[in-house]
Amino acid sequence: MPVPLHLQIQADIMGAIERGDFPVGEQLPSEAELQVRYGVSRATIRKAMEELSAGGVVMKLQGLGTYVSDRVQVGQSVRLRGYLDDILISDERLSFRTLAIDDVRPAPDLAALFAPADRGAATRYRSLILQAGKPLMIGTSHIPVSVSPRVDDAELPPGEQQTVVRLRRAGLAIQRGQQTLGAIVADAEQASHLGVPTGTALVASRRLYYDRSDRPLIVIDGIFHPTNYSLVVDLVPRPGGRFVSSSR
Repeated sequence: MPVPLHLQIQADIMGAIERGDFPVGEQLPSEAELQVRYGVSRATIRKAMEELSAGGVVMKLQGLGTYVSDRVQVGQSVRLRGYLDDILISDERLSFRTLAIDDVRPAPDLAALFAPADRGAATRYRSLILQAGKPLMIGTSHIPVSVSPRVDDAELPPGEQQTVVRLRRAGLAIQRGQQTLGAIVADAEQASHLGVPTGTALVASRRLYYDRSDRPLIVIDGIFHPTNYSLVVDLVPRPGGRFVSSSR
């Protein structure tokens, strides 16, 4: 499957930033200049730059141009990109079973992920998510009460996720997210919910979502069924990279 043009342009710009062609704080060429450089439409350039901005790679300053963000991280770490719509939009095959809702004071490592003003009480929402009736994951979300007030399950529209409804009612929109993956061994409770033997190796994830001002809104910890869930990543060569082959 061909790599979309806007993703190729993103990769090329990221490569230039990593090489130091555009240091932190440096202004990038205008959309018109990039359009000429890459020979594509303005819409393609705009889409590439909007996604780089959403990912915190560049900053768009009204009337001043686009600059390399001081939050950009370069080096040998691997960053996987996905689409928020794929994560947040409810799949008609998904169903949600509430396990517990309570107000808690987040543990220090969890509280540190939120802005200082949001590190007090948080609502913890635990649910079992099923896909086509089969256990998919145990999800535990933490939303600071200062970000969005608690919503009782009785108020939720059918099929809606607690977290999505709360953010929508608060007038908040998720702009970007980060996910880290790891592995754990299932304890008795996790094994019971997922229908696997105690001690089974499980995929564990932590997702942190931000709004347009880069304020952390919600942390979701997921524990996934070992065979009902898979992570697929498309890897493509960076333009000009060492693994790009050429015909002679």
